[in-house]
Amino acid sequence: MTADHQQFQVKAVIVSASLASIVLLLLMCLPAGAQGTTNVFPGIDRDVEKIYFHTGQIANNQPEMSPNLPDIPGPPSHWSLIQWAQSQIISPTSLTTDDSATRDSRLGLAKYAFSAPDGHSHMWIYQDPTSHHPVYELYERGGALTASGGANVFLSSDAPPGGITLDHELFYDVDARLSKAQVRASLAAQRNGTVLAQVFTGFVIHFPDQDGKTISTLFLQLPIARSIPSPSEYRSCTSDMERRTIIFGAEPLAASYLPFEVNKGPLKHLRYNINSYICGLIARPTKCLDSAGHKTSWSVPASATNFKDWKIQKMYVGLETEVQDLRPQSPSKDPQGEVEVALQLANLRVASDPKHVFDRTSCAVSIPVGTPPQ
Repeated sequence: MTADHQQFQVKAVIVSASLASIVLLLLMCLPAGAQGTTNVFPGIDRDVEKIYFHTGQIANNQPEMSPNLPDIPGPPSHWSLIQWAQSQIISPTSLTTDDSATRDSRLGLAKYAFSAPDGHSHMWIYQDPTSHHPVYELYERGGALTASGGANVFLSSDAPPGGITLDHELFYDVDARLSKAQVRASLAAQRNGTVLAQVFTGFVIHFPDQDGKTISTLFLQLPIARSIPSPSEYRSCTSDMERRTIIFGAEPLAASYLPFEVNKGPLKHLRYNINSYICGLIARPTKCLDSAGHKTSWSVPASATNFKDWKIQKMYVGLETEVQDLRPQSPSKDPQGEVEVALQLANLRVASDPKHVFDRTSCAVSIPVGTPPQ
């Protein structure tokens, strides 16, 4: 897979070379400020909508979308099903309804099920028996690790035009559980990332850099689950013509993290204070590699005080899996094990708290990651 196929393949806490290579296309085709107490990423929270399906290809420097919308209720959605490095893709025409193969012990049969022909990936849509809100299940197994990353299945949405500013506290809430979680591989193969499953959310943030005019990009990655624990954060930075691309894979926190095991109970509510991770970025410098191969130390500009010019442009949530390493430096290209994971998610919501302004001084009081608005 080439760099053009990397729009949503930003991985949290993996091999640094792979992480650095998967951000290129995300820098393209982002929308060019929207705020309030309402959900700024609506469309998969309360009602079913017609999600767009990525073909796995690129057209005009953007992910190519199928011209066919799924034959399900609702208006066209802001959300898309993105799938990279897949042997076979999930198509909107693969729809089945009330299929006995989709039975879930808590949710019953999926109302709408979309699967790849070989069954290695799927998106099934259930209805919660209590709230009647949709519950989306993303599933994937297998996959290969290349210089561009592993195999991915994501739900993704652009922010409203102008982006979402970070000058007020911004909270991301989602209900989630793992309905499948299995890995069979040696510890060595898991530790080096050859056999891996991970679940995460990503936010793409544009911000003015040192001169106040050059726009750089931050990929903020929030881990949800991982087949082998990764207790520390990950940082990467590259620069070209004064524009920086920073990947910040946040440290997992128990209150907003799932164990890699099947949960047959209700979905767990996860909450993330997005601004708190900006405080984490401010806390210490990040090593940055320029186009000439020189390393420098980069810090959040001192001019960044109220973060009104820091804007979320896109979000995505989903899976990555791999069972073999096809990168040139890999000593073996053969599969090293088996892995599968399924994420169920519902009630996804991103909303600001207008009562709480966020600026640089807010970090001095150490905003807890899951702090609810008062």
